[in-house]
Order: sequence, then C-alpha cells, then structure tokens
Amino acid sequence: MLGLALTAALSFAPPPDAGTEAPIVVAPPAPAPPAPPAPAPTVQTDVIVVAPAPQPRPMTTPPPIPTPTPTTPRKPMAGVGLMAAAVGVFGIGLSSQITTANSQARYCRNWSDRGYNGVHGCFYDSEPWHMHMGTGFAFGSSMVLTGIGAGALGQYHAWQSVFGDRRPRNGRGKVITGGVLAMLGVGTIIADGFLLRRELTDFCTTHECEVKRRRLYYALGDVGSAAFIAGVGMMSYGKNLRENKLKYGRNWTLTPQASPNGVGASATVRF
Repeated sequence: MLGLALTAALSFAPPPDAGTEAPIVVAPPAPAPPAPPAPAPTVQTDVIVVAPAPQPRPMTTPPPIPTPTPTTPRKPMAGVGLMAAAVGVFGIGLSSQITTANSQARYCRNWSDRGYNGVHGCFYDSEPWHMHMGTGFAFGSSMVLTGIGAGALGQYHAWQSVFGDRRPRNGRGKVITGGVLAMLGVGTIIADGFLLRRELTDFCTTHECEVKRRRLYYALGDVGSAAFIAGVGMMSYGKNLRENKLKYGRNWTLTPQASPNGVGASATVRF
C-alpha cells in the first residue's frame, strides 16, 4: 500500500494549460504483494528406547529350618501311693475283723456264766455287725483305690515302654490273669455264703466248734475279697497299659520343610 501511494505521488502532473492537449500518462501497475512464506516441513521422528534385557535373579538357598524334635508327653504318675493306700485300708479292715473276732471268742468262752443256754446263743447275740459293715466298707474302698492306682501304673509303664526304658510289657496277659483272680474271688465268696447257711440248722455245741467255724468263714471271705481286689487291679493295669501304649505309640508330628523349589511340611507317624 505504501508503494501504491508513492507511485501516485510521483506520477502526479499539473493540469495542462488551456489549449494544450494533455499528455496521456500510463502508470505501470502496482506490483503484487509477496506470497507468504511456505511453512517449514514437519519432520516426524520415531524415538526408539532400547531397554536392557532382564537379568536372571541369582538363586538363593534359604537357610535350613531346624527340624523340631517330636514332643514327648509328660511322664504320668505311677500310682504307687494309691495302691499303698489301698493295702493300708485293706489291712485296717482285716485287723479290725481279727481283733473283734478274738474279743468275741474271749467273751463267749464262759458263756454259761453270762446266762446263755448254749454257746451258739452267746455268739449270735454278740455278733459284731458294726465290724462286718466297717470291714466291708474298708474292702470296697481298697478295691476302688487299687483299680485307680493300678490303672495309673499301667499308664506309667506304657510311657516307659514307648519313651523310657522301652521294655516290652504285655497288657493282655495281665487282663487275663486279673479276670481269673476276680472269678476265683467271687467263687470263694459264694462258697463262704453257702457255708453260712448251716448256721441256721446245724448249731455248734462247743466253744471250739464256734471258733473254728468263724475262722473258716472269715478266712474264706478275706481270701475271696483279696483275690477279687487283686483281679480288679490287674485288669485295670492291663487295660490301661494296652490303651496307653497305642496312644503313645501312634503319636505323629508335623515338620515344616523348605527348599529352593518350594516350601512344605512332612508328617511323621509312629506305630
């Protein structure tokens, strides 16, 4: 636009005088404006990032896990104290029986002087029923204590057979022997009861006869009770020995394990 204005100013001429033909002036055309510059070409570049290849991790071996030792069950009590108490209670009942029987025999030695018509009446009237009940209670308590103590001893010997001295012990033989003793004891007590029946029809007429009969009755009752108590104790011992040997012998342990390829656990079962 500035160029067009300058050209017009330079090509201006005063008007011609009158009578003079005005010259024809041809003005050159204005130059075209320059074209805008072409945009710079866009160069597209691809960026390639090269990452290093992953390196394999070194295999590290974990520290070995210590193998725990199988836990040993606590050693049970032997039950010797209970069996000793059972023997003591049985001895108390037996000694009271013997003492009372001797006192009765001395009392009826002079039965005629005490106003009885016969020796049998003296022994019948002075029968120590309280002593019989006390002796029965003592024998029953002894049987209970023997069963508990022998069972504890069987458990103790089962522990010894598995974890202690490892001596073989036969529980089945003890059960069989105890059963035989218990049956003998019951048979002896039944025989004693049958012998007591003659006191209803066949009376003694002398002091010596009464003393001998009562000694026989007491002996059979005491032997039968002792055999039955011993049989109960042996059966309890054998039963607990067998059951606890199975329980202690079949214990199992779970042990953790680890290796470079994995972790796990192993179970150990003892028969």
